[in-house]
This record gives sequence, C-alpha cells and structure tokens, in this order.
Amino acid sequence: MANLTRRQLLSGFGLLGGSVLAGLSVSCTQLRLTQPKAATVAAATPLPYKEVGAAARSTPVPTATPVASLVEATATPLVPTATALATDYGPATVTVWHRHPEWKNGGAAFGEAFRRTYPRITVKVLAQAGGIAKLRSALTAQDAADVLEVPERPDLDSIAAAKQLRDLTNVVDRSAWSKLTVGEVSVGGTIWAVPLGKYLVGIAYDLTAFKKAGVAKPPKVWGELSAAFAGLKKIDVIPQATAVKDGSLVYFTYMGLASAALGSAGFAALLDGSRSLSDADLVAVLAQIVAWSGDYQKKPAASTFLEARTLFATGQAASIVASTIDLAGYADVDASRKLGFLAWPAPDASGTSLANRGLSSLFGVRATTAVADAALAFVRWLGSAAGAQVALDDLSVLPALEGISPSNGSKVDALTRALLTIPSDVPVWQERHALVGLQPLWAKSGSALVAKSLSPTDFAKSLQAEVDQRRSNG
Repeated sequence: MANLTRRQLLSGFGLLGGSVLAGLSVSCTQLRLTQPKAATVAAATPLPYKEVGAAARSTPVPTATPVASLVEATATPLVPTATALATDYGPATVTVWHRHPEWKNGGAAFGEAFRRTYPRITVKVLAQAGGIAKLRSALTAQDAADVLEVPERPDLDSIAAAKQLRDLTNVVDRSAWSKLTVGEVSVGGTIWAVPLGKYLVGIAYDLTAFKKAGVAKPPKVWGELSAAFAGLKKIDVIPQATAVKDGSLVYFTYMGLASAALGSAGFAALLDGSRSLSDADLVAVLAQIVAWSGDYQKKPAASTFLEARTLFATGQAASIVASTIDLAGYADVDASRKLGFLAWPAPDASGTSLANRGLSSLFGVRATTAVADAALAFVRWLGSAAGAQVALDDLSVLPALEGISPSNGSKVDALTRALLTIPSDVPVWQERHALVGLQPLWAKSGSALVAKSLSPTDFAKSLQAEVDQRRSNG
C-alpha cells in the first residue's frame, strides 16, 4: 500500500472552492491519462464578424481610450456578428492567463493555431497561480491579463456584476453550443465567458477489482451496482469509499443519482418548481444511499473527504465519487493501476445512466483591456470548434462544444474518447443558485441520514425547504 502525505494526495486532484467536484463516467476502458504529444492542428476558420471596437484598425487601442460600461454594452448591441475582422489585423499582443500548469507547452498551442488565421496578433499564454482571490485582486487593480480564465458560476456572477469583464453576447458564435452551455456562462441574459472544456462527475472505479469480483460490464442501474458491491465485499475490498462527515462525496452521490432519476427534463422541472426534492422518486434516492451504507468503509458517517480519497488512492476501496479532472491524479499515485469511469446508474432499466457535467476553463476578456479587438477575436476563437479541437487533440481536454471528435492521427487516449460519448445533459448542481445551499445541509445532517437516525422523507423535506427559500429570495 502506498504511503501518501496530505500534500501528495491533494496536489493530484482538481479541488475547487474547497469541495470535491466529483465525477466520472461509463467506460471499462483502462485509464492511462498520459499527455499526448503535440498534434497537427488544422487551420482555424476566419472569424465571421467584426470585433467590438471602432472600425477595424491596424494598431491596438491606446490605453487611454475610455471603455464603455458593461451595462451600456448590454443594453446596446455593439456590433453585428456578420462582418469579419480582417485577417491582417495588427500588430497586437494579447496576454492570456490560465490555471493549468499541467498543460503541455504551457498551452502555447492555442496561440500558435490562432496565428494561422491572424498572423499579426501575438498571443502570450501564461499559467497563473493564486486562484480566484488573486484573479479578483488583479481585476480590481486593473493589472490582469487581456484574456483570463474566470471561475464558474456562481463566482462568475459577482465578477460580472462588478463590471470587470466584457460583454460577449454579440461577439461569440454559439451555433455549436448547447442550451446548457449558454446557461452556464450567462448572467442576467448576458454572456461573459466562453467555455473551452468540460468535466464529468460520476464514479471512478478499479477495473481489476471489479473484474475479480465478477463484474462483467459497467453497472447501469441501481440493482447492478448493488450486485457489484456484493461481489467486491466477497473479495475483501471496500466497495466504495465515501465522505459523509463533511458533506462532500455523499452529497455528490446524491446529486448524481438524483440527476439520473430526474433526467434533463426532470431537472428543469426541479429548477422551475414543478418537481420537488421530496417527491417519492427522489426520496428513494436517499433511501438507496442509506441502503448502501454497509458497502462503504467502516463508520462512513464519521469519514471525511481526505480519508475517503486515501482509501481509494491506495487501493483499499474499489470505487469513489470523482470527476474526470481527478483521474490523472489517481494515475499519478499508481501508474500501473487500471481505472474506469461509471456514469450515475439509473433507478431501473426505464431510465438512462448519465454523468453530471460542469464547464472548465472559462475565458473572459478584461473590461479595460487596451487591445479589445484582438482579445475578443482570440476568445471567440477559443469558444469555436477550432479552439475546442486544439484543446482535445493537444491537451486531451473534453470539449464543451457539441460534435468535436479527435482529429485523424491525434494521440487522444482511449478513455478520453470513451468519455466523449457519455450523456451529460444535467449540470453539476452547485452552478444553479437555487441548489447551492444543499451541500451545507448534507454537512449538517448527512451523518444522521446514513446512521439512520434521520429518515429519508424528513431529510428530503429539509432539502426542498432550502431550495424553496433560495427561490423565494431570488
């Protein structure tokens, strides 16, 4: 068994906002998330619009040029999307901040591919440490990059409200965006960022352990997962590690199972109030989590996030709630281990297993950038099929856009290819205002539920009461 320090364990996983963004999805494919070598990228298609700013010009906007307020920009569309920025625009230099030190070549492939369309625009891509707090400080001091990776909602809402980003509503081409994607980067009907990638939330599992337990195919319904857990117990492996005490992994289990029970239409109904978390089928989700309490590690109600992660990382547990962002971290702990990804199972065969999805690598444009035309051109390109193709082929980033597949000859691994096929039309719940308060309730009362001192029915009522309260508060 590997000996892991807290720093070693946490450094390998994508932890956002102090809680796990868990998830994985249906695939019996072996995990070896090795970074692919540089791939040949097709030339980007010229942008079919003129960038925000005055007429197209050959020099950057002077620093002293006043920038219209975002409120005004939202009220009055700045430019149509039909005319094109001249491909000989420039010279101009755009600085870009991102939060991915693991990106091969520092993400330079984006700038290189972009320059095939705009050879006079130089893009300097830099990994920026310090997290959201440093980003906010730099934006306030007007010392941030021209283009920068911004946080997901609801943090994006506050940055937009502070008028620190450019309105992208009439800039980006959304023809390949799903309705879900638009909702995840819009605040008040205005688009503030473009998505480069996505992550999925589901269940990471040990392929070797599942095979040894006699699990021939990925479980797709609750009964099949229960049978898999029973087989794992027979070979003296913890079927699933969870964290209940801090309301982390157990909450994401609830989110995922409830999402599969609801489907996309049911989730929309939950948001508009025509479905309730206290409905019988969602109470059944809570009851199923309790029924699986004997399949978790000993005393799951007292277990924390780090403890659960350690059990899975060291091979003591055969599965755990996780996100696709986490997979490389587990592979780094033990490169010889074969991992797979399960979508959330449906209650029965009448439903469809799915993974929750969240957007990753959202890029916005600083409101006070001195190179607005060039910065907006680059961001629009990032949110297009051309940008998504570079992200997938060169960095194995799951594309947020629909219909993107690996280019011929690209080194995208088998697991990433399998993840592209997983249904993921229900978002991670923390990106919806009405549902943000549910995880704290799990931290408060989840242990009592799993310990069977709180009934699923009563807990469901308290969860729905929290949603009702947030909805009434706007």
